[in-house]
Amino acid sequence: MISIYLSMLDTDEEKDKFETIYTTYRSVLYYHAYKILKDNFLAEDAVHDTFLYLIKRMDKIDDPYSKETRNFLILIAKNKALKIYNKNKNEVADDEFLEKSPDLSRLEEKVENKVFQQHVMNIINSLDDKYSSVIMLKYHLGMKDKDIADMIGVSLSNERIRVKRARDMIKQKLLEENENDR
Repeated sequence: MISIYLSMLDTDEEKDKFETIYTTYRSVLYYHAYKILKDNFLAEDAVHDTFLYLIKRMDKIDDPYSKETRNFLILIAKNKALKIYNKNKNEVADDEFLEKSPDLSRLEEKVENKVFQQHVMNIINSLDDKYSSVIMLKYHLGMKDKDIADMIGVSLSNERIRVKRARDMIKQKLLEENENDR
């Protein structure tokens, strides 16, 4: 698999750096993705998506062995795993929803709730990764601000600013859509 990734890179320096990152972090990234997904194949998919994402951003990596690089990669892997998890959760929930025969008086409410939740997830997934990842870590995984800040390698105040900005972006998109629907 690594040869496919290496063929996507231009310079020998990038290839060497990527190979170092791949051999150093592959199992760590798999571990974090598996903790979220609880499925070998899906965790592999998340790791694969992480490396594809990294290929486009090799210029952001200075030292493959630094704490910042490790945290950056783990954050990407967790974000990719959460996206896979949410996609699969919604597919399973749709199947379960259709199999059950809900009370007809609550059917419309449940459908609207489900559609809204999916819509908010789509908005979150459309945000830049630095914002979508902190929202997912905070609200989906229930992590504390300090732990998120440590993981992504920023100060606590910077992490809180990212969470606030992400919430504001989500609210703004919902408000804009509401205005457009009028």
